[in-house]
Amino acid sequence: MQRVSVSNLLPGMVVARSIHDANGILLLAKGFSLTQKFIDGLVQQGIVSIYIENNLLEQEQVEDFLREETRVVAVKSVKTYFSHYGLTDKVNVEKVKTAANQIVDEIILNPDAMIQLTDIRTHNDYTFAHSVNVCALSVLLAASMSYNQERLRELALGALLHDVGKLEISNDILNKPSQLDPDEWRIMQHHPKAGFQILKKRGQVSTPAMIISYAHHERYDGSGYPRGVAGDEIHEYARLVAIADVFDALTADRPYRSGLMLHEAYDLLMASSGAHFDPRLLAKFLQSIAVYPVGSVVELSDGSIAIVKKVHAGVSWRPTVQMLADAAFNTAVRGQTIDLRDQLALTVRKVFREREVLSLMKQLNLPW
Repeated sequence: MQRVSVSNLLPGMVVARSIHDANGILLLAKGFSLTQKFIDGLVQQGIVSIYIENNLLEQEQVEDFLREETRVVAVKSVKTYFSHYGLTDKVNVEKVKTAANQIVDEIILNPDAMIQLTDIRTHNDYTFAHSVNVCALSVLLAASMSYNQERLRELALGALLHDVGKLEISNDILNKPSQLDPDEWRIMQHHPKAGFQILKKRGQVSTPAMIISYAHHERYDGSGYPRGVAGDEIHEYARLVAIADVFDALTADRPYRSGLMLHEAYDLLMASSGAHFDPRLLAKFLQSIAVYPVGSVVELSDGSIAIVKKVHAGVSWRPTVQMLADAAFNTAVRGQTIDLRDQLALTVRKVFREREVLSLMKQLNLPW
């Protein structure tokens, strides 16, 4: 499958991953063949890109680390919890807890899962989907660190509600498509304290879980907010969530910019090790990222063109690839498979971007 911007979609392309809104309503089902009417509808829904099927890989299998059904239920529960803000102080958190526990139970069964896909979300539902992804990513990291089930569930609930303080920030600031001015930035920096106070007032969440809301914007070197604390002064839950929060923000599509490719996000996170992030936790998190996900079209160091067929845990920068063309654009090599773990002289030199992939397919006369 391939993530394609809505602006580059064509009638006849087949949807590879279902899309739901925050109410759990199915917008497009996997396997649906796009028409221009539905492409226009995606634009109206504020969806920037979707995953579509391609014919470049035989029997391609790319699984999300969280099941679609689990993600849909969790997003809906977070939206419901947020939607009751201001109506009553006694909002029932049980559905959010149930969703958090379901995420934990699912990830415990597959703690070595690789992060290969980014979820598709509508513009209006960004905060809810972001909260769920941050929760799942945080739990995945914590599970790899042998957290017990009780701690995982506490972490998951706090992570699902880490952005609840944004309920006190106007949508004009939250959804501003350009850089915030100094006054707007000061308002935005209020949301961690606001979130802690909201959760404390409702009294349904443990103190460590509430601290996630309060401290997820602290930085390991002390340059964060709201208190500017550093290192182990920051609760470990918040240090975990900080990594997941930034990773999801970097890789998610927004109306004003496309999300980063996974190798780009990997490099940015690595560059912030010891400054923004706890280096020990970050190193563990980076082991879960498929630097070159299945379906990525890449150029190898000998100039040949290939598509990633399989990612190997622990060495995701040396995937198994299926050849598309040699350096001279000869497609006679198409279909040959190379495991880069066995070919140490070969490395991935470049990952082609969406428009480049579309252009390559035309040049090589390959099916989409």
